[in-house]
Amino acid sequence: MIRNSSLHILVHRLRLYSRRLCTKAPSLRLFVAITLTLMATLRNSVAYGIAPTPLGSPSLVSVTVNPTSVISGATTSGTVTLSGAADPGGDIVTLSTNNPVVSVPQSVKVLAGQTTANFTVTTNGVGVQTPVVITGALSGVVKTATVTVNPAALISIALNPTTVQTGSSSVASVTLNGLASPTGSVVALSTNNSVASIPSSVTVPAGQTGATFTVSTSGAASVTTATISGTLNGQTQTATLTINPPPLASISLNPAYVVGGGSSTGTVTLVNPAGPSGSTVALSSNNGVATVPPSVAVASGKTTATFSITTTGVNASTTVTITGTLSGASQTATLTITPPTVTSLTLNKTTLTGGSSTSGTVVLTGPAGPLGAQVSLVTTNPAAIIPGSVTVPIGQSSATFPINTTSVAAQATATITASLNSTAQSSTLIVNPPVLTTFTLNPTTIAGINSCVGTLGLSGPAAPGGFMISLASNNPLVQIPPYASIPGGLATAIFSVSTKITSTPTIVTITASANGVTLTQRLTLTPIGPAAVSFAPSALPGGSASSGTVTLNGPASTGGIVVHLSSSATTVAVPASVTVPAGSLSVGFAAKTVAVAAQKPVTITAKTGAVSATGTLTVNPPTLASFAIAPSTVTGGVSATGTITLSGAAPVGGLIVGVTSNQGSAIVLKSVTVPAGKNTESFTVKTEPVAVSTIATVTVNLNEVSKPATLTIQPPSLVSLKLLPSSVIGGKSSVGTATINEAAPASGTIVTLSSNLGSATVPSSITIPAGKTSITFSVTTTKVSAKSTATISASAGGATKTAQLIVS
Repeated sequence: MIRNSSLHILVHRLRLYSRRLCTKAPSLRLFVAITLTLMATLRNSVAYGIAPTPLGSPSLVSVTVNPTSVISGATTSGTVTLSGAADPGGDIVTLSTNNPVVSVPQSVKVLAGQTTANFTVTTNGVGVQTPVVITGALSGVVKTATVTVNPAALISIALNPTTVQTGSSSVASVTLNGLASPTGSVVALSTNNSVASIPSSVTVPAGQTGATFTVSTSGAASVTTATISGTLNGQTQTATLTINPPPLASISLNPAYVVGGGSSTGTVTLVNPAGPSGSTVALSSNNGVATVPPSVAVASGKTTATFSITTTGVNASTTVTITGTLSGASQTATLTITPPTVTSLTLNKTTLTGGSSTSGTVVLTGPAGPLGAQVSLVTTNPAAIIPGSVTVPIGQSSATFPINTTSVAAQATATITASLNSTAQSSTLIVNPPVLTTFTLNPTTIAGINSCVGTLGLSGPAAPGGFMISLASNNPLVQIPPYASIPGGLATAIFSVSTKITSTPTIVTITASANGVTLTQRLTLTPIGPAAVSFAPSALPGGSASSGTVTLNGPASTGGIVVHLSSSATTVAVPASVTVPAGSLSVGFAAKTVAVAAQKPVTITAKTGAVSATGTLTVNPPTLASFAIAPSTVTGGVSATGTITLSGAAPVGGLIVGVTSNQGSAIVLKSVTVPAGKNTESFTVKTEPVAVSTIATVTVNLNEVSKPATLTIQPPSLVSLKLLPSSVIGGKSSVGTATINEAAPASGTIVTLSSNLGSATVPSSITIPAGKTSITFSVTTTKVSAKSTATISASAGGATKTAQLIVS
């Protein structure tokens, strides 16, 4: 489309050009006039926003819609029709509506060669029937069509669920066949039964097709139906809700009376069998002393289910209400919980000796309540001492109490009774007088004139009058008192036993008797003699000595006791006898040993008459004490000395010690023998020349004990450097000689050379051949203008030597 300003310019130029043409060619006047008229028409069309119609273009003949009437929110189809086929580029028909309730595209294009084109007509919600005009325009030609938009109607009302238990609710849904009006569509609601409560209306929001509301129920005693109605724009839809009566018929308890801490079984009963998913009945208790599960499930098809009720102890009778609830309906039952009573009284011991103790245990029918349970206690005899009561702790069903008894001279019977909450239980305790139960002697063996102690014990404390025990000995060598008395309240007594000297071992029987009970002990009398032989130390290397001691079984008699000694092996030498001075218990002696090759235990026997005792002294072979190499550093080819030291003297035949070296440059014998009676021996460690410093480990071994020592083997070092002659004329040579302290190793010894003057040159290094100790080399000089002194340096084995050469 040509812009308006451009058209004005074009018309103006055509007028000027037409004047020139008219003066020159009058016959063109008609053509120019027609052209100017067309241009003016084109300019006016542009000025009014109307696209000019090319000569021969089709025009708009109609705009139609199908269908012409729709529900709000629905769509319809529009069609524009031209008078002929559209131009090659297509023809665009502009579209509009007179009401926003209907929406159309801004334009629709009729494709080249076509006479029609379709477009979509979209509608919005309306509250009343609304006609809307759709306008189409093409090249100044305008056509219209009318579409009628009808308000949405109520098409259904639905309930979910359609069956409920009274007290529960259902959700209702209303559905329109189109979109609600811009202000929303109000659906009037009603019900034909008051057991179903609903709001008076529900509004479907603008642009929506549905809404929900709640249907609440209550008070249905039997199966009841309610019709829910919804009305919009004169149209009514209905739905039916079935309301069932309360499902829970009853709740019962068995037993209805329990002792605190006991349990009961509850049963819930439904009106009708549970559905496919079963029914869950909620449970509760109004008192914490009775506990129920949160719910119980009734299985599908069943009408009953049971649950357990647990209780805790109470101090007084307590009534608890158990409630079951299903679908808002509840049933209750009452459980009575009683405090516990005494069910038993037991004694840990029913018979005991007076003065000893036992315990009693009271057991209740159930656990004690929050304050505990105080059980009263009484006894019929003061010989049994008990507390006035015992408290069973909270939550416990039993408690123990102490029972003490007094000493009695004759058997006594006591009845102990426990009482709680009008109930009582009893047990009988028998208290006996004490009897003689123990008799001991310490010691049970005695030598010579000596004594021991007898100890008597009763089963319990003696009665206030005391307890008498008769004593007797079957041999006059043992003297005892005729009786012993245990004071009242005590259970033990001691007496003294004295003995005389016997020349042979003798066994004496001592008897203690009281109230028909007799106990005996045997006392062994022995002659004075050795009881033990001991050594310090008890184990030692052969060749050393130990201190022995003979100990008697009693003090030596007047004049002393001679003890004869003997050894089981010549390895240990002891004196033939020793004398224990009168009144003494022991005497010492020396035990000398000889060297052994293997460990040897030796038995030393001490004997006097028929009495003897033994002791063991273990003689050990010597072990490696130390090993050293001196000197610890040598130059290869120089020998060192290894010294072995034993912990004791070598036995007869000597002791062979193994020797090894971990380096081939340190050469040792495979073994060294330490001569008999000596504890040291030395051997030679030979070395070979080495090129670098080498550490050799030499190890000696004896009886799996090893001792290592290290030897450092150094390579040869330079000991001298000489020049001959020591003064030359420049251009002449001198001969140098380098000497090392030991023969060079197999690889030779490298000597590095240097000169501090360029007028005297030497090779950078020379090698002393294997086995040699020196080598010569040439010093080459050049002519000099003045006398100079050159220092020649040689290095090998960490040592450096110098010599001076005068060059003239």
